[in-house]
Amino acid sequence: MSVLARSIMFIGWRQRSDKLSFVMMMKLALTRTWSSITAIKFLLTVWIVAVFFMSGCGQSEAPAVSSPTMVQSAHGRSASSEYLQLLSRFSVESPGFGPDAFFEDISDQPMAVGLLLQAEDLRYRATYTDDSKTRIRAAVRWLFTHADDDHDGTPGWGLPEPWDAFSDGSSNPANQPYTITTALALEGLLDAAASPELWNSQDRAAIQELVKQVVMTWCEKAWSTRESGGFFWYSTSVLDAKFVPNVSAMMSGVGARLLREHPNWLSVEDRKLLRTRIDDSVRSIINTATIRDQAPFWTYNVPVDHPDPNDLVHHVYILWGLEVYRAGGGTVPIPWMRADALRSIRMFWRDGTLHQMPADVTYGNVYDSLGAEAWGAGMALAFTARWGSADDASAIRHYILTEYGEYPDIRRYPGSQDTNFYRRWAAHMLWGIAVHDLALGAR
Repeated sequence: MSVLARSIMFIGWRQRSDKLSFVMMMKLALTRTWSSITAIKFLLTVWIVAVFFMSGCGQSEAPAVSSPTMVQSAHGRSASSEYLQLLSRFSVESPGFGPDAFFEDISDQPMAVGLLLQAEDLRYRATYTDDSKTRIRAAVRWLFTHADDDHDGTPGWGLPEPWDAFSDGSSNPANQPYTITTALALEGLLDAAASPELWNSQDRAAIQELVKQVVMTWCEKAWSTRESGGFFWYSTSVLDAKFVPNVSAMMSGVGARLLREHPNWLSVEDRKLLRTRIDDSVRSIINTATIRDQAPFWTYNVPVDHPDPNDLVHHVYILWGLEVYRAGGGTVPIPWMRADALRSIRMFWRDGTLHQMPADVTYGNVYDSLGAEAWGAGMALAFTARWGSADDASAIRHYILTEYGEYPDIRRYPGSQDTNFYRRWAAHMLWGIAVHDLALGAR
């Protein structure tokens, strides 16, 4: 890339903190040697993004349930007062900023932003309010600004602090992109792109380019083939080249959505590679499932370093990714029905408590009595509402409103003495309530 082209990129691009950061794209330009044609294409992409953002633009033993209290909009559709109360705990410009249960410092969490974006997209489609439009655009700006916080030239989203995911001494640095966080952010961007009245052609081109680059990065650089298929890594670090079914399932769901909703965003070669990757990923997930009472379950990773089954949130990530894959026209048949997936969630209920671990198994430790973390309850609510069990979803919604502290100041666990408001956990609940209240049975 020429010195002149690089210089052009730096002219006039310093924006206020609430505008798009171009660090990621400038890093790509400065750290790579590009052909003239590639450089021209890249500059056009940067120009498109600039125009976009400079323009501002078992059997359930569930408790009795009550109906949501709805707040009417000018368009005749509604958001519940419970949804709006919880939404008010998230700022517009930095919705993921706050304390986190895993880290000492207050920080921004991309996962919370991706989930809030999905929730607000549902509210916007139901109510068409200016507030939801503002929040959607702010969340998209935030994801663009923080798409390369580790400054390695490869976009993706992760955790703002160092993290040793497998407790094996191999900590990743701060802002290492993780597959699960990235998948949730991509889901949000795909949702945002599906509201055409929010974006002009330049807006959509910017989202398209980022989504395409992230998805293909995982296909090419965060993938391993195994005998029965393959898997997306836990992160883009080779230290995390491990088969963790929940992250591979979620990225497979994103890939299926992209192929179904925007196949023209990818070249023929990229479409073929993505299809191969997600099909192989799903084969591996299916082949490692354990069926109990017709319901599928998995250990946390394969081979089994964690002998325990997945807790509720990671279990439902797997179910969600597979159902999105199935709905997206996935070519690998999933051998269980959605009713069986829903049965597996019911098996986390016992004695009126939604448990952290499957409740049909006795563990002989704290798992026998530990209630589900807030993000597990939120994910379970989203799944049961989206995939066809209104009764199950209403029971979980009621549990969320009554068992996690003084709503909307929800706590990480039922009965927890920790009064911190953890946005990653709460954002799962916000999204789950949005799916229940605004999009029940939408897909």
